[in-house]
Amino acid sequence: MTRHELVNLLAKAKGKNERNGITGLLLHKNGRFVQVLEGEEDVVRPLFDLIRQDHRHTEVTILIEESIAERQFFDWSMGFHDLDSSDILGLYGNSKPLGKSLDIEGFKENPGACLTLLQFVRDLNLTRTTDQSRPSSEPSLP
Repeated sequence: MTRHELVNLLAKAKGKNERNGITGLLLHKNGRFVQVLEGEEDVVRPLFDLIRQDHRHTEVTILIEESIAERQFFDWSMGFHDLDSSDILGLYGNSKPLGKSLDIEGFKENPGACLTLLQFVRDLNLTRTTDQSRPSSEPSLP
């Protein structure tokens, strides 16, 4: 995807997610994506099915599917961070599982590492969003 295509996709997803009560975070690196989606199952499941059927996606895999008592990514209807444009994974550290790439095969073996990485990015508050209500310290996508 080009940056323009990605920004358009994020803007559309943000609006749809807000209307449907879905929250989450999307990470991108080297043409690969990992994402967490939170919301009611009867809303998240059809969304995931649409993602899976989209011709732009290949090898779509569920790493973790579980009920949660409290949302972990409640601030974002579509949080996003492009790991190509930062050394965030360097901050994450070599000793952390999968700390240098979005190693999908590694995530399949250790799904918790993927969630830990998503939480790490969330906690650094470096996530970009198209939501203009976020604090000014958080950059928006152009």
